[in-house]
Amino acid sequence: ERIASFFVDAYRRRGSKQPGFWVHNIHDYSVLRGDARGPRLPAVSIILDLAPPGADGRPPLLTMSEVAKVFHTFGSSLRHLLCRQPEGLVAGIQGVESDALSLAGHLLERFAWEESTLRSMSRHVETGDPLPEAAIQTLAMVRTFHNGMRVLKRTALAQIDLDLHAQYDPTGSMTVIEVAQAIEAEFSVIPPRVEDHDICSMAFNDDTKASAMYGDLWGEALAADAFSEFEAAGLDDDEAVARVGQKFWEEVLLHGGGRSPTLAFRRFLGRPPMFAAFLAHLGILDEDADDEGGDSASGDYEDVYDEDDDDFVEFEAGGVRGGFEDAEFDYDGGDDEDAEFDYDGGDDEDEGPSSRGSGSGPAPG
Repeated sequence: ERIASFFVDAYRRRGSKQPGFWVHNIHDYSVLRGDARGPRLPAVSIILDLAPPGADGRPPLLTMSEVAKVFHTFGSSLRHLLCRQPEGLVAGIQGVESDALSLAGHLLERFAWEESTLRSMSRHVETGDPLPEAAIQTLAMVRTFHNGMRVLKRTALAQIDLDLHAQYDPTGSMTVIEVAQAIEAEFSVIPPRVEDHDICSMAFNDDTKASAMYGDLWGEALAADAFSEFEAAGLDDDEAVARVGQKFWEEVLLHGGGRSPTLAFRRFLGRPPMFAAFLAHLGILDEDADDEGGDSASGDYEDVYDEDDDDFVEFEAGGVRGGFEDAEFDYDGGDDEDAEFDYDGGDDEDEGPSSRGSGSGPAPG
């Protein structure tokens, strides 16, 4: 049974195709726009930036960073492809708070770094031999290498993003660059250089992506907590992973923007989100450490998520909830042409050794 469609443009074409990895929504699930065969099913385009096969037909070899980006991009498409929200105005990612937009992308990316995943998808390009166990373990550990520096950089960008959109006074005494450098200096181990103007090319310069840096960091934090549920079920147990995945779809992805992300996540976890899961995911907190300080770590999230959420109109897949049964909606088809995920993977230099030219490594399937 076909439930959705996606079209993949995998290879880079310099001069005729924009570089990068992103998802473009063609159309979301819609009962109103359906026909006699049933509702209109979701469809997306998945744009990748991979090297094309060689002239001799030799398949391209991917760096671990590229593999992670592919997983992330496909994960980002799941909010469209697996949504069954009948109200077009809140189908797919429409109505989803920016904090939760990147949750599915970061969750699937996390699987790319798991040893079991690496074993299943990596082979020597010529002999077909599996990747050596030592190499698999090294790649898995590379995910958290220098993670503290990476998170500090992303946290600084998130704070710059928030301050420039919420507090910056264009008539004040400081320029945008000076404000950004002052904030970055608070988070940096190495002070930023005066000539640095990184923010000029940041995503939050786009009017449609305000707070994107902040929201992406929150999305990764939520994904780490969601991934802990898969770990608890057992990553080597395919049936257990499938059960948790089914629950994630039913509670988080199925309803699109028609269910509060707070409620969706609590129902999936069966508990409040825990900040300790994010620290463990980053490699900053030992996953086997005792519970000392754990209460305060999870309490930080509870303070955020205890806000009154009663005003969030919920459109469950089975109907409207929250006393809005008689509400009327002016439907525009649910097409959001500007809603794209653009993922550049962050700092590639710290995300693993390149497998180009080495004769082994993950190759596209």
